[in-house]
Amino acid sequence: EGYGKDPSKFKHVLAISEIIHSCSLILDDIADSSVLRRGNPCSHLVYGISRAANASSLMTFFTFRILQSDLLILDDKIKIKIFETLLWEHYITSVGSALDLGWSKERTNEINEEEYIQHILFRSSSYTYRHASRIGAITGGADDTDLNYVFQYSSMIGVAFQFIDDILNLKPESKQWGKTIGEDITEGKRSPLVLHTIKEASVSDRTTLLNILDNKVTDPSILQEAISIMEKYDAFNIVRGKANLFVHKACENIKMTKLSDYYKELLVDLGWYVVQRKI
Repeated sequence: EGYGKDPSKFKHVLAISEIIHSCSLILDDIADSSVLRRGNPCSHLVYGISRAANASSLMTFFTFRILQSDLLILDDKIKIKIFETLLWEHYITSVGSALDLGWSKERTNEINEEEYIQHILFRSSSYTYRHASRIGAITGGADDTDLNYVFQYSSMIGVAFQFIDDILNLKPESKQWGKTIGEDITEGKRSPLVLHTIKEASVSDRTTLLNILDNKVTDPSILQEAISIMEKYDAFNIVRGKANLFVHKACENIKMTKLSDYYKELLVDLGWYVVQRKI
């Protein structure tokens, strides 16, 4: 719409984004041994891991069938550009997920911040914001300069989103959170909250936190102990502050596009919503 097209004519592009995101959530829940998604039992608990994983793979490839079909009325050059974009996003997300799973499995406690952010750019940014923004802009007819700004905007928002998601996983601000509280601690994830804390904490607090992270704890009182240690070293405020910086960078990029002021303001508002959201 921002590039002057009628969005009602491109609902299949929206469907592609929604399907890809849902597919990624199914696999994410399997990898994290999650119990709840949007307040309901995760797919792998309802249908089993094999069927859920297969469904995720099937629907991922189905998005390429949508792209091939006559239902999507687009110039072949545009379709090829979207096809190349989606292939890259699928590949790079798998790379980011491999890093994330490896760090947790290997109990890596010292991760370079730049490397950690790069893995979020690979993993979380893609299926939340970047692939959808890119194929929307491509469909709208954005030129290469604008596509680069959209890439940067959505990538930065993805980082901010993940930082806030890490906070809400431990301290949800709404009863509608719909996921298990403290799940990241149970899975031993080395989130920015954890990395900051183990860098700043006393030997005693660091040892306690790592012991909790490495023992798949589910006891709410012990999970709260881990959260309290992170609070003690101001991890939540530090990470929220970094999320705000990434949104600021994102907004600076979207302001450079050829979109009208109205659509720029909408996308800036979306960016700040990401860090102010309750769910």
